[in-house]
Amino acid sequence: MLPVYAMIVSMTPRIGWTYSLNQAEWLALDPWESFTTLLSWHPDIIRLGVHWSETEVSSGKYDFSRIERLLKMCTDAKQKVLLTVGMKAPRWPEFYFPEHITPNPHDPETQAAALTFLKQSVRHLQKFDCISHWQVENEPFDPSGPDNHVIPDDFLCQECELVRTLDSRPIVVNLWGNDVLARGRWPRANTLADITGLDLYYKQHLFSALGKDLYRGPSQSNTALARAINQFHKPVWIIELQAEPWEKDGPSFRQENPPSMNLAHLEKNLDRALKLPVECILLWGAEYWLWKKETSLPQRIAARQQAASALH
Repeated sequence: MLPVYAMIVSMTPRIGWTYSLNQAEWLALDPWESFTTLLSWHPDIIRLGVHWSETEVSSGKYDFSRIERLLKMCTDAKQKVLLTVGMKAPRWPEFYFPEHITPNPHDPETQAAALTFLKQSVRHLQKFDCISHWQVENEPFDPSGPDNHVIPDDFLCQECELVRTLDSRPIVVNLWGNDVLARGRWPRANTLADITGLDLYYKQHLFSALGKDLYRGPSQSNTALARAINQFHKPVWIIELQAEPWEKDGPSFRQENPPSMNLAHLEKNLDRALKLPVECILLWGAEYWLWKKETSLPQRIAARQQAASALH
């Protein structure tokens, strides 16, 4: 018999997107117009990030104007938001250290400054009712960025405890999901968070050899992943589901038909995710489809969601 939580989430998951102003700008989009278009798709939830390097402009001086503008737009649109806070945020370079901060998450002074930034972020932004959840750090246990740093376990615990003292909204901690069963970090994330997030990429560029590009996907099957999800008695979300190319470089990402993503790939990825006992699925790559001007995308996603609902 399935655990109570697994039976509860047998209903169709909510579907949303992650959005990055920086990624939209990298694709030469107007980031605010693009976000307005994304809001018109009426996703169930949008994930946004507070970037430390853009916010603490000098030591102890904070400028939240960019994220506040996005949150005001979401409030006006009655759009729910998962907000990522901490030293790590979605998109490269992963760690957004200000220039005046030592770029090392193990450094005690850096940790003290990060806790102050975290406190300032939550206190300043908790006034926005559109925020439904806090995500504390992004893939904290997974080596990433130019120096392959991780967030220390004990420090992440301090961060989660701090957010809980400041606000009652649920906390999300996410993990790199492609080999989550092998890494063994899931139980710890499940302990720290109200919701555990998984990031799944079904066609990730691995390396090039002899003129060919090699790709990989998750190391565990969907069946094994579903079985693992059912072992936990807290909600599980897919925080990042691949919906954009993962190629070897920028030009390959921008090519007309990248091997790692097209509409058929996106729909197949979504179909796989909709078979998992998760509460919410956030697609990764809204900016890519806004750049491609793919106007049919919201309808295609809604169709997959409706088809999945008919099976429950």
